[in-house]
Amino acid sequence: MPSNYTIAKTLQRIGCYKEICGHSPGQYPGTAMEVQSLRGQRLDELEPPSPEKLKEFLDEADPEVLQSVQEILQGKEVTALREDSVPLTILEITEIKGLGPKMARRVYDELQVVDLARLKQTLEDGRLAKTKGFGPTMLEKITEHLLKSEKKKS
Repeated sequence: MPSNYTIAKTLQRIGCYKEICGHSPGQYPGTAMEVQSLRGQRLDELEPPSPEKLKEFLDEADPEVLQSVQEILQGKEVTALREDSVPLTILEITEIKGLGPKMARRVYDELQVVDLARLKQTLEDGRLAKTKGFGPTMLEKITEHLLKSEKKKS
């Protein structure tokens, strides 16, 4: 069963993806914070994890968010994380500290970056450095993240 941390992380990803695709993140970010702040209560221990039961703990969540939490708890495909106008792989790059939905959308629109591999290509060929918002500090963070992710693979 997923921990509160895993549930919150998934809710953050949904909100981020919605924003990248040009939609409102809705109550996903707020509910993610609410899940993380639950003390002494693990959502995966709720029996059954019905929307009514979840609402007792997540009073800020709307029905769509509650459905997503329920799907996460049941190990189902999360309906809200279905691919929209941008490939879901774009979420890989939002794991880089400081690279949020707006910058992810910019590199998608301007450089056709959809994942870490393409981000690495644009970094190596110099195109990323010419993109607004990608100064030396951000490029360094990206380089460090790419190195760490390559080490994990090997």
